[in-house]
Amino acid sequence: MRKIVILIVMFITFIISVTISTENSQSVEQVLTSNEVKHVNVYFPRLPDFKFVAEKIEIENNINQEEKIEIVVNRLLAGNTKANFINVIPLGTKLNDISVENNTAVVDFSKEFVENHPGGSLGEYNTIYSIVNSITEIEGIEQVIFLIDGKEQETYKGHAQFDLPIGRDESMIVMNNSGGF
Repeated sequence: MRKIVILIVMFITFIISVTISTENSQSVEQVLTSNEVKHVNVYFPRLPDFKFVAEKIEIENNINQEEKIEIVVNRLLAGNTKANFINVIPLGTKLNDISVENNTAVVDFSKEFVENHPGGSLGEYNTIYSIVNSITEIEGIEQVIFLIDGKEQETYKGHAQFDLPIGRDESMIVMNNSGGF
């Protein structure tokens, strides 16, 4: 009888230690996952074909969507220093605000985003889809709404529709980075 009691106590001790060990390993795994870095593509059009080439940037997983969008937009605002790539956001443009409503990012730029843009349908397309394709790389974001100083605008510079949510367009994305970053 004494051997049975000792075996039962040993078994219970084993079960408790396995349970505690499993809970601790899950906690460590959750911490590691939340601190992981995710690679996100930021797109710049290249010359002479105006196809979008991805530049990978790292974004921490433990920040909210607005902060992730801000990192992406700030990378686009900084521009590209490599030859044969177009900086798509006009000089002087400031990021006023970012919010997320459902799966839509709302990005509010200063008036310079419109005033300092050279225009033209291809130029507008490059600017809009460089931003939209980059922001929609962030998990949970499917489309982008643009505001200028807090207000909607019907077209960007007279060509591209600008008053509705805009989704990804992968038709101009180069899938391999030959000649890219």
